[in-house]
Order: sequence, then C-alpha cells, then structure tokens
Amino acid sequence: MNETGLNANIEIKSNEAGAEMTLRLIDNVIAELDRLKPECQVIVSCFNHVLLSHFKQRAPHIPVACLYETCALYDDWKSVLELVGADYIHPEDAGLTREKVQAFRQAGYGVNVWTVNSAARANELFNWGVTGIFTDVAHQLLRP
Repeated sequence: MNETGLNANIEIKSNEAGAEMTLRLIDNVIAELDRLKPECQVIVSCFNHVLLSHFKQRAPHIPVACLYETCALYDDWKSVLELVGADYIHPEDAGLTREKVQAFRQAGYGVNVWTVNSAARANELFNWGVTGIFTDVAHQLLRP
C-alpha cells in the first residue's frame, strides 16, 4: 500500500487454533498497519464482531467495519456497531433495502455493500446513499 498508494479493506478472521493465535494475528496486523503512510486509507472488517471489538480496543485509531450476511443482520445491528466501536457497516447486497441503508447512514455509519457486480445495482445503491461497494468486476464498473 505504501508503494502503490492503494487503499484497502482488510478482512480479518478468527483463528481455529484458539484465542491466543487470534490475538497474535490482531497484534501482527496492527503492527503492519501502523507502518502505513498517513495518506493510506484502510478499513479492517470482520464477520466475527467479538474479534473486531478486540481489534478496535487494541487499535482505536484504525477504522473498523462489521460485516453482515443478510441472514445475520438482525434489528440489534446498531447496538452491535456501537459496542464494537465500528465506523462502518458492510452488509451483503442480497435483500438490502433503501430503508436499511438510510437507517445505517442516519445512525452515522459509512455503508459499503458486498458483492455488487452490476453497474445498475451499484448506481442504485449509491443513489440510496451507500459510501462504497465491493465487486468482483471493478474493471467493468469504472466510468470512462
């Protein structure tokens, strides 16, 4: 990232070897992210909100995002994001509504939606107020 100027979303995952290895992973990721030039932008995201909360406690200066599959996006999402200290929510595209996006934005969160592979859908989501999308076909969604 320092060499290319590329910004990134880094998804961290729990380690099946247990808490000790997972916390070691967090500490190593933080150490590497602290080596980034100040102009590099990064978001750390995770489906495991307990792990993400530990990350945020260890590195409050790094923006974090709670990842959600549609089936796990319960009505308590705001409580979870507040408890984690999240800056963003990263919901799955399937089943996402304008009302949900507006609720996320009104609560003060950035909203980056995954996985959006249609230019029409991306445009619709941006019109709803999302702040970003994840896609498998970025080269097809670039504006000329």
